[in-house]
Amino acid sequence: DDPRLAYYQPGEHVFSVQATPIFQGRFARGVLVGDRKVRLPFTDANEAVFVSVAKLITNAVDNERVFLDTERAKDAQERFHRGLKALNSAQEVGDVHDAVFSSIRHIAPFDFGALTEFDEAAGWHRVVCVVGEGHDDLTGLEFEHGKGLVSQVTKGNVCLPITGRVEKGRRFVFTEEAGPDDMRS
Repeated sequence: DDPRLAYYQPGEHVFSVQATPIFQGRFARGVLVGDRKVRLPFTDANEAVFVSVAKLITNAVDNERVFLDTERAKDAQERFHRGLKALNSAQEVGDVHDAVFSSIRHIAPFDFGALTEFDEAAGWHRVVCVVGEGHDDLTGLEFEHGKGLVSQVTKGNVCLPITGRVEKGRRFVFTEEAGPDDMRS
């Protein structure tokens, strides 16, 4: 192994190194490194400066994260309000379906979406609207309340699948016969 630092030319030597960890909470996220090619050791006062600068770096990164999180939340809220406005202005059932999927797509992009209605007393579901390529044949599909993900959501009043993955052959969305069977999550 070559002990030289990569940013020095061959033959140059480092005589002093000051390395100070940069923490985020109790986790080290980086290291602030200073070195000298002259024979002058770093002092306790130098170390104190490095520690202060490491804290400033941590504060700057934390502030930037808070700013970005605030901007993301603001953007999500604006998209949500635009979606509500679109829903409130919808006059026809089809307009409501379009507004629902358009709003959701702006918040959480997706390739396939379906809106179903559930008649608890009769124990059946019906797909009322589908968006996504190649799945138009699902619109109008009626199926008995059973084992699919849609049934599990209405039965348990929870979001599924909890793992975020639909495993082919083990889980299905509507029925075993009615796709979509090419979903990964």
